[in-house]
Amino acid sequence: MKHFTAFTTITLLLTITVTLLTVGGCSEEEEPAMFVEVTPANGSTIKEREVIIVTFNRPPEELTITGGDFSLSDYLFSDASVEIRGPFTPGAINITLTWTGGAQTLTYIVEPVEKDTEVLVTGLGSPRNIALDVAGGKMYWIEYSTDKIQRSNLDGSNVQTLVTESDTPSDIALDVASGKIYWTRSNPDKIQRSNLDGSNVEDILTGLDTPRGIAVDVAGRKIYWVEYDDSIGVLRCMIRRSNLDGSNVQTRVTGLGVGYSAVYDIALDVAGGKIYWIEHENDSGIDKIQRSNLDGSNIEDLTHMSFGEPYGIALDVAGGKIYWIEDGGSDLIERSNLDGSNAEGRRFITGLNRPNSMALDVAGGKIYWTDVGDIKCMNLGSLF
Repeated sequence: MKHFTAFTTITLLLTITVTLLTVGGCSEEEEPAMFVEVTPANGSTIKEREVIIVTFNRPPEELTITGGDFSLSDYLFSDASVEIRGPFTPGAINITLTWTGGAQTLTYIVEPVEKDTEVLVTGLGSPRNIALDVAGGKMYWIEYSTDKIQRSNLDGSNVQTLVTESDTPSDIALDVASGKIYWTRSNPDKIQRSNLDGSNVEDILTGLDTPRGIAVDVAGRKIYWVEYDDSIGVLRCMIRRSNLDGSNVQTRVTGLGVGYSAVYDIALDVAGGKIYWIEHENDSGIDKIQRSNLDGSNIEDLTHMSFGEPYGIALDVAGGKIYWIEDGGSDLIERSNLDGSNAEGRRFITGLNRPNSMALDVAGGKIYWTDVGDIKCMNLGSLF
């Protein structure tokens, strides 16, 4: 359960007092809250945009935090934890937490940001689903507000409209080796493709039910996508695949999502034999990242989120990492190992405004994402 509080930031010195309430209040017999752990570890080196999570054994009373120019988030991570967000001033910092019956001092060395956010393309309406052709020096995206597929150079110059649809394209994927763009489309529900310059548009699959979340297995000559399935009278999602020409359609994963839930942003680790996706379970309030084998077997829950909403999953297979954006007012970029372990902390980025997709240039050390009206990027070294 989240408790919302007000916060105030003062440049030279910050003092924040938060009262954490428990149901029914604190009885006289209860011992004072005890500090349990902090992530990242006390005494470690952190980034300017780190998110520090302090955990207690129970909600502390009259918690006060003093330190430098940072801010307490406007929500609590959980009943017994609190977040302290950057950006922090580079150099040594000390943060002191005091509460009824206890105190804890945290010490960190803050590394400076190598380079802050770059705005590459502006003046867009609602860009979505970015995809990169790093070798070709291009990035592609869907301009959802005008039903267009567009591209530009990786630095944001030379914006071109490649395809203009009469009804909304939703997700995009590239087969650079074959010179093709694939995308899902609603109204009518189908999957289409074209050449990388937008020429030779053709239907690959028709008669689908709200397809979205497309990914290409270039080596295996397959496309994967998400589709709704209401054949049993309850709206669920399934992941399907076909050959690149649309033949040999197979259903790989079924029974995902319930009610208004949906599955978004699938990604492939072909070498590891895995499909990754984000499942939004809006009715239960639980969003999670899941994966399965390419044949749909062995479904695993990797990460659960009861705060924010995960969007824009991307894989660094060689580095063994999953990246995702957490939206819903959180403004965070996160990553973990491919199996969901070793979550390396949450990185706060100012200025995010409903981000919904991301892409990685691992060799170039950059992360790209779409935001309302803009496409942006940042050096990975500035975050992790």
